[in-house]
Amino acid sequence: MTKNFINRLLTLILGSTLVLGVLGCGGGEPDTTSAGSMSTPRWGHSATVLTDGKLLIVGGQERLSGRVGTAEIYDPTSNTWSAAANMIDARGKSHSAVLLSDGKVMVIGDSETGTVEIYDPASNTWSATDSLNKPRNYVSTVLLNDGRVLVAGGEDATKTGRLPLNTAEVWDPSTGQFSETGPMEQDATANPIVLIGDKALLISRYLGEIYDPTTGTWSSAGKPMRERAQGAVAVVMNDGKVMVSGGEFIRHGWVGANTVPLMSTETYDPATNTWIETSSMIEPRKNHASLVLQDGRVIVLGPKDDKTVIDAYDPNSIEEMKWPTIGVLAENRAESYTASLLNDGRVIVVGGYLINDDKKTRAIGTAEIFDPNAAAE
Repeated sequence: MTKNFINRLLTLILGSTLVLGVLGCGGGEPDTTSAGSMSTPRWGHSATVLTDGKLLIVGGQERLSGRVGTAEIYDPTSNTWSAAANMIDARGKSHSAVLLSDGKVMVIGDSETGTVEIYDPASNTWSATDSLNKPRNYVSTVLLNDGRVLVAGGEDATKTGRLPLNTAEVWDPSTGQFSETGPMEQDATANPIVLIGDKALLISRYLGEIYDPTTGTWSSAGKPMRERAQGAVAVVMNDGKVMVSGGEFIRHGWVGANTVPLMSTETYDPATNTWIETSSMIEPRKNHASLVLQDGRVIVLGPKDDKTVIDAYDPNSIEEMKWPTIGVLAENRAESYTASLLNDGRVIVVGGYLINDDKKTRAIGTAEIFDPNAAAE
């Protein structure tokens, strides 16, 4: 056996090992398991993890026009789907859902008359509550510590075209009524909002604003590092800081304005009221999904080449590579899917539409589960 032949053989072996290593780290076969299929394919739906650990999927769209009026429940213990009661009003991609303190789920938006309804998992029923003072779609909603629900911004649902709002209102569970609260400095449409301590942080296109429930007023949280129109996502990390990722930058040129998705991320520190630029994602992301794993890592989901991948940011890592790909989905999902953290630490991804469908109307009915602990082994 010649020396050259041995060298060529070693090269082939090492090359094959390298390829297998890459495929095993989110580069090849899917890193998820099937979670079955819903009875109705949908995108633009809402996903809420209930207090018993089950997942409630509400509304959305199966086509560009028309709304889905059904709801479905996924049970992670049996890996099965079951039908929930139909909503009072069908709601499409511009609605929002909030888990209330009593375990019920409030659904807001995508109604020209401003109707709001509440789902009770115990009785599998929907009931109407007070309507919004201002019918609005694409709202930013968050549950406050005192059990009230803050509804901020959105678009005027009574007008044709896009009319963004800077008004806000609050729903009180003790009265079942909405009341107007202080307006924001800037309008906000489909902008991220999170709870920080006993206050709420809203990130609009140019400004961060903090809502104080005790005074019903907004104050400045400073100007973020980057302008982000729509499509950004915010999550609260384990250290209390808020990470904002992706979104759209509106670029103006001689032919008009166009939007460009962003790779950048930044964090807001409530203790110092400052914004800090953090490591950019590997790919531009907008209208993506992001959440914090139980181990403190932040994951984002989005397209890469011809796949939908999961990238992770470890705030404690000293490695130069801050957003390694840790998983690949079985379905190549575009925007408008949901990703939720189950109580056991796994991530379930539901619905969306196929990324290669030109009209973006081919809704996906499947769901899949990513286990970050299994991926780390």
